[in-house]
Amino acid sequence: MRILIVLFFSCFWYVSHAQNNEVYLKQFTQQDGLEIDNVNALAFDQNGFLWLGGGVNPARSKLIANGNPTILQRFNGNSFHTISTPDDSNIFDIYKRKDGQFYIVTDSSLYLFDPITTKFIKIHLPIHTKISSVFEYQDKNYVITQNNLEVIVNTIHPDLKLEEIFRFTTKVNRIKIDKKTQFIPFEDVVVISDDNFPITFVTWEGDVVKTIDPKGFENERELALRKKWIDGHFQVNGQHYVLLYNYHQVYRIDPKAMELIPITATENQILSTILKTYNDPKGGHTIISSYNDQLSIQTLHKTKGLTTVYEDKKFGPASSFEIVSKDIQRDAWFTTNNTLHYIKFPSDIVTTLLPNKEIRAITPLLEKKYLIATEKDGWQLFNSSNNTIKPYTILEQEDILKPSSSRNFFTEGNTIWSNDTAGGIIEVDTLTREIQYYRHYPVICMVRPTDSTIVYGTKGYNLMEFNTHKKTHTPLVATDSLEIYDLEWRKADNHIVASTSKGILTYDLSSKEHALYNDPAQLPDPFLLMGEYHPEYGYIQGSRSGIITSFDLETKEFKTLYEDDLQAGIATILFDDQDNWWINTFNGIVSFNPASKQIHRFSVKDGFTNNEANRYSALKTEDGFLVGTIQGLNFFDPEKLQPEINTAQIVPLRISTYNTQDKKYSVSHNQFAFAKAKTITLPSENRALEIGFALTQLDVTRNERYRYRLDDKEWVAIGNTQSIRFPNLAAGNYMLEIEALDFSGKKIGDSLLLPIYSKDFFYKTWWFFLIITVIISSVLFWMFKQQQLRKQLQEGFSQDLMQSQEEERARISKDLHDSVGQQLTLIKQKLQEQGQTDVSELTHKALEEIRHISRGLYPSIIKQLGLSGSIEQLLYDVDEQTDLFVSADIDDIDDLFDENEALHIYRFVQENVSNIIKHAFAKAFSVTVQKEKNTIQITIKDNGKGFEVSEKQKHSSLGLKTMEERIRILAGIVTIESSQTSGTVTTAQIPYSYAKK
Repeated sequence: MRILIVLFFSCFWYVSHAQNNEVYLKQFTQQDGLEIDNVNALAFDQNGFLWLGGGVNPARSKLIANGNPTILQRFNGNSFHTISTPDDSNIFDIYKRKDGQFYIVTDSSLYLFDPITTKFIKIHLPIHTKISSVFEYQDKNYVITQNNLEVIVNTIHPDLKLEEIFRFTTKVNRIKIDKKTQFIPFEDVVVISDDNFPITFVTWEGDVVKTIDPKGFENERELALRKKWIDGHFQVNGQHYVLLYNYHQVYRIDPKAMELIPITATENQILSTILKTYNDPKGGHTIISSYNDQLSIQTLHKTKGLTTVYEDKKFGPASSFEIVSKDIQRDAWFTTNNTLHYIKFPSDIVTTLLPNKEIRAITPLLEKKYLIATEKDGWQLFNSSNNTIKPYTILEQEDILKPSSSRNFFTEGNTIWSNDTAGGIIEVDTLTREIQYYRHYPVICMVRPTDSTIVYGTKGYNLMEFNTHKKTHTPLVATDSLEIYDLEWRKADNHIVASTSKGILTYDLSSKEHALYNDPAQLPDPFLLMGEYHPEYGYIQGSRSGIITSFDLETKEFKTLYEDDLQAGIATILFDDQDNWWINTFNGIVSFNPASKQIHRFSVKDGFTNNEANRYSALKTEDGFLVGTIQGLNFFDPEKLQPEINTAQIVPLRISTYNTQDKKYSVSHNQFAFAKAKTITLPSENRALEIGFALTQLDVTRNERYRYRLDDKEWVAIGNTQSIRFPNLAAGNYMLEIEALDFSGKKIGDSLLLPIYSKDFFYKTWWFFLIITVIISSVLFWMFKQQQLRKQLQEGFSQDLMQSQEEERARISKDLHDSVGQQLTLIKQKLQEQGQTDVSELTHKALEEIRHISRGLYPSIIKQLGLSGSIEQLLYDVDEQTDLFVSADIDDIDDLFDENEALHIYRFVQENVSNIIKHAFAKAFSVTVQKEKNTIQITIKDNGKGFEVSEKQKHSSLGLKTMEERIRILAGIVTIESSQTSGTVTTAQIPYSYAKK
């Protein structure tokens, strides 16, 4: 009875788990930005971005007739970008040329479209013509047009002109060349088919040599006859195959016999309401079809016939299919209705087992058979010879039991020892599948040092030993402060080496001694999740932060061997035959070579079920590696798993800025315009900027992240968002740098560098400031020059005035001396002759007074005595004629000044002496003229009544102004120090540079 139960449930679970590898599916709808109602065409550009063309749903066409319906979009894996088209006609074909440009076919037009610049060039077509899709044959592009009932085959020249190759006339009354028209060229004939005329074999000269079942097109009312027209066409190994509309067989075209030969048996046909065939660039093919809301993806196998690659029985209704792929064996994009689907087929290198199951432990059971423990779904048996898996059913008193979270297996004859997290140690009889529990404490990890003992670790309890003969539990070491995550044992050492949450715990099974090692100087991260033994490196441990260290049991020293770039916890480690370590982490599987330090990280993108590996669940087999994750088991040959060369580059796709002419935001999709590091200029009126970008080689499983920075400042992480928006970028010049990082944090491709110039308002710009500065400087300079000019005029006027005064004084002095003086002399002589002595004496005094006045008006004595002598004579006369005590110290400066300059100095001294006599009420004064090193200094000092010296008084006193002006003419300076109690000191300093040497 027990055996029958086991067999029944094994068969049931085997059927339900027969499909091992699951595909990866993802959908994109209107909520994701897909705006095209009916997608009619798909194509990849040179950068690997997906382009979608289509039209408006007829039910909605009236609603947006006056609007701009979306008919062309680009998809970068994250967002859709709508591209403006020359007209609103529906797109029904996008054909990619070898140079990367597209032919875009609409209802009645043909365009050449550059997906980089987004520019359209319209190709001239005959008026009112209908047009087919674009086809390729022998490196030439063909398109079919029609003229009434004539079908015309044309080539498209590089200059975008159509050249007619041949034409033929159909015998039916209705013809409409469109997307459904098929063009299948051979060396001698061409097969042309459409839903409006029969399948036609035509020579390259235009001769119709055969039609297939034309009656169905001649008499539409004859319901018994079904039209035969080609609904799909694909190639396999150079052979051409077609599917006919509403016929379920696959036909091979025989161009010699001009026949369609069915190749599929009745039981191996395609049941479809709609279908689409496709050939990828690598020569692969597929047939996607829908029937009764079921989706099927099939291929044609040379021996097995039609083979189903994938099917979905609950797919739902579909009205049409479009499909595109770079490698149909790897993945594909297809559309139905208004939904974009992505399907990734299982890897042919990594086999997926137990998808969505959390794997816990693996052990070899029989040849090519392995026992797998899951977290919640019990044990499974994997057969590597045929990649099948079925439950390993266990009974407890005839009830089926699913052990949870079994961490280890030990086989012994017909017995399997393991654990159950809730129940402790368990024993399973492989013959009866009966289980026995030996409960004591939850088990985290196990190791079997002898045939009769199992040592197991716990969380916050003890390091325990279980005797498999006596069925007893014995504490070895109290570990109430530790969590023991893994155990290792070697017979040569006879030590238990435990990886714990606080370092390495060693236990000597012979001496019963134990010790904990966690020197932070040697062990960067003491939280150890796993342990393993390597013949060369000894005991190695993986930590929670992704550090692998080795531990020498003799020296008790640690050595760091590996540090994970992502600091991902280490789950398990396997070693291949080429000395590579396969480190299964919490974020991908890492291939690491300790000698070369070469590292490669693999992930879901490479076919694994999940990036997070599970502890205890890794095994090296004869055929490859078994690695468990939190979502399934992966089986692969490490020699075949090679890192994919990532050629992706980050490129700008969309830039939105404010257009000052249109007064609105404008969007540019022209990659050429900003791919060459040309500066993006933002107007001062609105400095908003939005940039859309993406990685080339579209891959939705890549799981990349992005970040950006301005001018080498701090990075700003933006996750998987593929756009950056600056609402108001401050004025200035910037360099925007954008980086793409893969799931492991490594940089993908080169950084995208975009120079940005954000304009400032004109009154804040440097050139505006420069203009204002120039204007102000010019005004100030003009004012300065005017001031200098006025000063020069004033100085000139003062000099001219003084010169005029001196000249007038000289004239008056001469007139007094020569005229009046002579007359008085004659009068004096006559009076003396007449004996009028009194009058003669008065006349003599008058004559002397006139002579004194004459000398005062113009000191001709300067010419006679020189400047120094004149000053001495002036002081001598004052001393003689007044009661003042006069002292003088006059250096010889006669050779330093010309006549005019000497006159100014003399007048300066004379004016000062006159002021002392008239205003100072002094009793004494001194005059000093010193010839110093660089200047001539004249000092006049009195002990009389001083006065308040101020600029106002200087400007109001004509005498002071005249003195200053005379010394200023000589480039000298005058200083006056005066006090009402101590008198006045007047000093004049004249620099040598103005003296005559």
